[in-house]
Amino acid sequence: MRKEEIFKETINKVMSGLNERLTNKNKSINKAWNETIDKNIKKHTKVVNVKDKVLYIKAESPAWIYEIKSKKKEIIKKINHFHTKEVLKDIKIKLGDI
Repeated sequence: MRKEEIFKETINKVMSGLNERLTNKNKSINKAWNETIDKNIKKHTKVVNVKDKVLYIKAESPAWIYEIKSKKKEIIKKINHFHTKEVLKDIKIKLGDI
């Protein structure tokens, strides 16, 4: 095998592993969200991403953005408790289609 092929193969394996870890982390956060958050909030919001201990959420109206912001500390605490460690430090919410 040529050096370029070996390098390309190594990079692909590393990136594959990173993507898998990120996907598993997002699945874990989604599971925590689904099991700990109030049903009404879940009906009107959607988890979009988790990055650097920040949970990104879409809400279908400004009223739901306000609701999540008012319960932000409680939500973070519940999700961290679910994981028995700190996985979230903040929540960012924006208006969007659910």
